[in-house]
Amino acid sequence: MSFLLFYFLVTLVSNTGKLEFTPPIEKLFYSMFYFMGFLVVMRLDMRVFALVLLLIFIIYFLELNKDFYLERGAYITDPVDQDIYNFNKYWITFNWTYKIRLFKIQKTDFTFINQVETIIYYVILFLLIIGFISYGGRNS
Repeated sequence: MSFLLFYFLVTLVSNTGKLEFTPPIEKLFYSMFYFMGFLVVMRLDMRVFALVLLLIFIIYFLELNKDFYLERGAYITDPVDQDIYNFNKYWITFNWTYKIRLFKIQKTDFTFINQVETIIYYVILFLLIIGFISYGGRNS
């Protein structure tokens, strides 16, 4: 049942926000990969499990920022919307009582973000390998 749930979730979100089409067999392979990862993560110690979830959230947040600042600006054609977009091209923006704009976004920032993401992927993979060893070593 949980594998079918994973397949449904991968099918549901795999084409979100993208122009290309993902073939059904590719979705099935993604589902199997995610399901195996899920089984390993569920056997991790709670602290390591929380760390893996935190790292996954960080990667997701970084991807959202890259999508917003790199890809979304290319699709804006209205000059007013482009001005609003350019006005908010800062890492820290606050528009409530005061308008705060800190740390203007540079293209070189994204190379650093890609390096950080790569390191996070390796850390997650290392933690999952440790979890797989733990999964095989338990007699429950």
